[in-house]
Amino acid sequence: MPATAHDGPEAIEVANEFHPDVALLDIGLPKLNGYEVARWFREQPWGRNVLLVGVSGWGRDDDRQRAKDAGFDAYLVKPINHDELERLLAEMHVKVV
Repeated sequence: MPATAHDGPEAIEVANEFHPDVALLDIGLPKLNGYEVARWFREQPWGRNVLLVGVSGWGRDDDRQRAKDAGFDAYLVKPINHDELERLLAEMHVKVV
């Protein structure tokens, strides 16, 4: 079931309730940024295998590396290209419904 959060603490609350298989996290989330939320995911036993996709307006190599260091599996630059997202999910064997 899709769910939306508008800031970092809400993302944690929603994730803790739903235990998603995939999470697209904006790096610039208010209150707790996407890096902090990604680290929180990876600390949860159920969150270790979640496909975490960082989303940001920045796409430099160091931005991508920082996301990887925080625990993201992939990184997309805004605006997200729908075909690129579908390709990523297919590569990760995620069924889109």
